[in-house]
Amino acid sequence: MSQLKPRSIEELQKFALERRFTQSKRLRKLIDRRKEIKQIFELDEKYYKEYNKFVDIYNAEIEGKTQEEVEQSRETLDFSSIGGVGKVQLRTAAKIVGGTANFRQLKSFYTRLIPALAEGYEFGHKNISVLRANIALVLDADADVQTLTKRERQQLLALYELIKEIDAIEDITGAPSKIDLVEKLRNIAEAGPNIKAQWKKDVDILKGIKGSIEIEAEYQELNQFKGRLAAWVGEIFSGVIQGDQKIFEQYLSEVDISKMKGSNDLETDIEDAFSEYIGRGYKKNYKAKKPKPTVSKSKQSKTKSKPVTRPKRKRVKQAKTRPQARKGPASQPLLLLKALAQKLPQVVEKNMGPPRLTNRTGRFASSVRPTEIAQTPQGFPSIGYTYQRYPYETFEVGGRQGSQDYDPRKLIDLSIREIAAQFAIGRFYTRRE
Repeated sequence: MSQLKPRSIEELQKFALERRFTQSKRLRKLIDRRKEIKQIFELDEKYYKEYNKFVDIYNAEIEGKTQEEVEQSRETLDFSSIGGVGKVQLRTAAKIVGGTANFRQLKSFYTRLIPALAEGYEFGHKNISVLRANIALVLDADADVQTLTKRERQQLLALYELIKEIDAIEDITGAPSKIDLVEKLRNIAEAGPNIKAQWKKDVDILKGIKGSIEIEAEYQELNQFKGRLAAWVGEIFSGVIQGDQKIFEQYLSEVDISKMKGSNDLETDIEDAFSEYIGRGYKKNYKAKKPKPTVSKSKQSKTKSKPVTRPKRKRVKQAKTRPQARKGPASQPLLLLKALAQKLPQVVEKNMGPPRLTNRTGRFASSVRPTEIAQTPQGFPSIGYTYQRYPYETFEVGGRQGSQDYDPRKLIDLSIREIAAQFAIGRFYTRRE
């Protein structure tokens, strides 16, 4: 008997290429099962008082315990003394404050800690809906295999843009109707956007490579309104996956999707990503209390993500123009970034081996990539990079298996400098994002 439901995100992609549709509720479960995916709850500022009271209780409870003891403990923390309802196991609480809890755990925790969130609110994904995630994963699967026809791929690109517009609705008052959404999609399609960078970013989140899924408590009426619109898009999406050649035209025949693009060359990708980096805006951060470290903190890895708060982002300060510094490739960040994107994984793999990390599967080397090139206040290049943090971060100095020899940062820094030497760059810095 053939398997009816995918058991992983990769199997979901395989199913799509076999013309089998996977419902959003199944993908939601697969997301929760994947430990690499970071899911962070976006807590309103007015509720931080309650959360910080909980952190105080948590800190008192873990006093004297090792990280391993905390992660395996079935002891419970009671909410009643701080106005909450019910209890939570200590090991689950560790995931909440450590930023590794899944959607189900976050919803259960916050509706009990803050009972007001259980009335009139529904929890959902803020920055990437499950349907949007599903479409992005199919686009990613088809990028190499190309099972879909060009027309079908353009239809999925159009649906991706449509669900983005639905995800962005924040107020039911004056919210767009289906007719309004179709008109917006028509205008987007006529502009002929290339949206690979957008769906690729979603795929990176869903595979635990970079970024996190933001969870929010949304007004029930608004959440259900968006849900009805998403169900309409999901019906079209399901039909396209299963080879229905009429369903898209049935609902969106007036939209010309012939200019829709979902891929480009490497240079354009880098330019788009860099332009987005230097031009994006930033939102105000609110701080929550941090959990105290356990007794064996010297042997434990650091918490990878802060709970409930958005990651802090530093603005890139524009250095004053220095004519003498505008010579050669070092003053052209896009050129250097392109070279690093093309060569860094191969150079890292070449440099692996005793006394540094040993190459066994190629997974570490292939995960290394540059993120951006900023400029220090003194005018020197500062090259940011990232790599698959789990399980390799443990070898960073300060990590559980920290080692001066095995530290991935030293290996990557060496490799970046080897590539940069070809550009005759002088002094510069590297940093892990």
